[in-house]
Amino acid sequence: MATPPASAKAKPAAKPAKPAPAAKAAAKADTSVTETVRVKDLIEAIATQTQVKRPDIKAALEAALKAMGDALSAGKVLNLPPLGKITVKRSSSNDNADMAVLKLRRAKVDADAKPKAKAAGKAKPALADDDE
Repeated sequence: MATPPASAKAKPAAKPAKPAPAAKAAAKADTSVTETVRVKDLIEAIATQTQVKRPDIKAALEAALKAMGDALSAGKVLNLPPLGKITVKRSSSNDNADMAVLKLRRAKVDADAKPKAKAAGKAKPALADDDE
């Protein structure tokens, strides 16, 4: 049996091209830059949206954060709309701190979306008849 000519042999696949240095730097910059939101930032955001005084906001916010932290440390699931549902996936504890890996599930918000109608079987009866 004749052997195929050398030009007919399969060549190994070429290595994929390396990404351009600018693209590599941009991708790295996107993942490494995160903004930290602190309690004072939340207090300021709440104060601008409400007429509540900052010391009152601070007390309520710190109490809420403590309650949420205690619940998560106990392994409870937090369901806090519109924030979402927070589930503890893994946790460990040492002398200095409790550590947890959390999963946050948030509903997608669509500004143009209309509220969902209730199921037809659960509709509330009308308070008055049509002719009244």
